[in-house]
Order: sequence, then structure tokens, then C-alpha cells
Amino acid sequence: MPIVILCALLSQASCTPKNSNQSNAGNSSSADKSLGAAVDPARARVFLEQGKELYKKDEDQQAAEAFQKAINLDPSLAEAHFRLGLAYDALDQKHEAEDAYKKAIEPYKKYLSANPKDAEGFYNLGQTYAGEEAKEGVKRIKTGKEYAEDQLKKKQDEEKKKQQQEQNPPGSTPSES
Repeated sequence: MPIVILCALLSQASCTPKNSNQSNAGNSSSADKSLGAAVDPARARVFLEQGKELYKKDEDQQAAEAFQKAINLDPSLAEAHFRLGLAYDALDQKHEAEDAYKKAIEPYKKYLSANPKDAEGFYNLGQTYAGEEAKEGVKRIKTGKEYAEDQLKKKQDEEKKKQQQEQNPPGSTPSES
């Protein structure tokens, strides 16, 4: 009889860690999610670049996984959302691609408001809209290009004005060019 009780206790004890591990596995996924919530832009960039290389090699599934890891590490990384959409398009997962493109729009707008001279960012936003709606994409590409050209012209004008001021200090007559 004591052997039966001992066996029953041992079998329960050996089951407890498994149950504990299973509940911890459930908790670990939520822990992983909370760890994923910690933003790590540097690691996100590494996964983004890795995904871009995989995408170039037509390893679209692995690229999509890398882009998703980048997004998990930095949800505001607009390019990762955009490129995830491209990878899903290549995998013929149109619904997932559309969702990824939609999720890229707001981060791109926020990024571009802080980085208005990033022509590639405007281009990618236009491409994101193209993935979403071709007509809107073309409009955004043109707007981005026009904005970049305007900013370049303003900068050139400011530099030219500064050079003229340096060549013609106040009180001297400007020389004709």
C-alpha cells in the first residue's frame, strides 16, 4: 500500500512541473509580448536590414518574419510595416499585405513630419499608398517629390544669399554678377 501511495505522489509530482511549465508557457508568451513591447530601435533596424536582404533573394517568407520581428521591436518603424506588405504581396497574401500597408501610413506620416527632407521616406509613403490605392500613391509620390524639390531650392537660395552677403558686407555696393 505505501508503494502505491508513493507512486501516486511521484506521478503527481512529475505532472506538476509539466502543468506549471504549460502555465508558464502561457505566461511566457505574455511575457514575450511584454518584452516585445519594449522598444529597441537598434535591434529593429537589424531585422529590417536582414529582411530587405532576404526579400532581394526572393526568400519572402523569411523576409516577412524578419520584418515582423522588426515591428515587434519598434512598432513605429514605418519602413518595416511597408516592407512587410511587400513581402506579403510577394507571398500572394493580399489581405495581410493590405493590413501591413495600412499600418505603415500613420508611422510614415509621423516620421516625415519630423524628417521633412527625407525624399526616400516620401517615396516609400507613396508606395505604401500605392499598395493601398494606386491613385492616392501617385499623388503622394508627386507631393513628396515636389516638396523635396522645393526644400532643395530653398536651401540653395539660402546658401546663395549667404554667399552674396559674405561677398558684399553691409555698407558696400553689390557687384553685378
